[in-house]
Order: sequence, then structure tokens, then C-alpha cells
Amino acid sequence: MKKQSIKLIKFTTLLYCACVIFSCTKPESEKVIILSKTFHGLEDTTILNKTKGDAHAGNYFSRADSTNFYGVGTIFSIPDSLLNKDLYVKLNAWARIGDLSFDKKYAMSLEDSLGNCIHWTCIDLKKHIKETNKWCQVSDSIMFSGALISKSGLLIKTYSFNPDGKSTLDCDDVELVFSIIEKPKKQ
Repeated sequence: MKKQSIKLIKFTTLLYCACVIFSCTKPESEKVIILSKTFHGLEDTTILNKTKGDAHAGNYFSRADSTNFYGVGTIFSIPDSLLNKDLYVKLNAWARIGDLSFDKKYAMSLEDSLGNCIHWTCIDLKKHIKETNKWCQVSDSIMFSGALISKSGLLIKTYSFNPDGKSTLDCDDVELVFSIIEKPKKQ
């Protein structure tokens, strides 16, 4: 009798856990990625303040400090086929901060062909990094609303940003994925 009770409790617990897990995840069939443009490492990017030394990987990393507030970045030209569609930008990078008491960001701006900023947003790196002078992985994403992507010739500029210029912000192994995600049409 005791063995049956233990088996029933184990089965019920397992069934409960499975229900919780599957009820919290969206089925993959609900989303379709129709564009995915990836910039990986420092080879596809503009590197400001390229520094040789204690990189996360390889020999170089990007540093933003008191002499240069901006670091590694890239420019993504939005094709006309994406007009009025929500554009997701996923950041996966390694970052190191010299002091947690100052702002450190990975910024993204939506600009027109004349350089006018339509929308500016950022990922606060301090939310992801809790220890100074240590390489930490940062994974986060933002979305540019389709309402903002309303005309030809728009660009998204991304860059590490140390607005106070206090201490240091180092970035390495930056990966950016630009994608459009849509629900499939019902048949």
C-alpha cells in the first residue's frame, strides 16, 4: 500500500511538472522567422577603440571609456520588404564593466538616410552584469515597432555606449540577430 502511494505521488508530481512546462511555452508553429540577419564577432562590425589585451576571445576587444564614449557597433540597412513590420534585435555579447555605479549600455537607434534619429533605445548592461572587471555574457533583445519602420532608407545603428565616460566598458564576441517574426496564416 505504501509503495503504491509513493508511486502515485511521483506520477502526480511528474504530471503536474509536465503540465506547467508545456502550458508556459508557445508552440513553435505559432512563429515563423522570415528574416534573420546575423552579425557575429567583431568581423562584421565597426570597432571603435580596438584594444589589444585581455579579450574574452582572441587578441582584441572594444573599449568605451573617458576618451571615447562609443565602442563596437554595426549598421543594419532595413530593406523595403520590412516596411511596417516589427523588427526584433537580439544581442548576445560578452561585456566587462570597470565600475557598476555608472551607466553602461548597448544602444540602438533607428535613423533615416539623413542621420535623423527616429527612435533610440538601449539595453542596460548593468542589469546583466553584477561583478566588475570580469567578462559576463549578456543576452537581451529589443523590438522596433512596425509603426516606426514606415519609410524607405531606414537604418538601425548599434553600439556599446559609456555615456558618463567614467570607468570602462569592454565588449567582445558581439552577435546581433535582426529578425522579423510573424504568425503563420491560418488555412
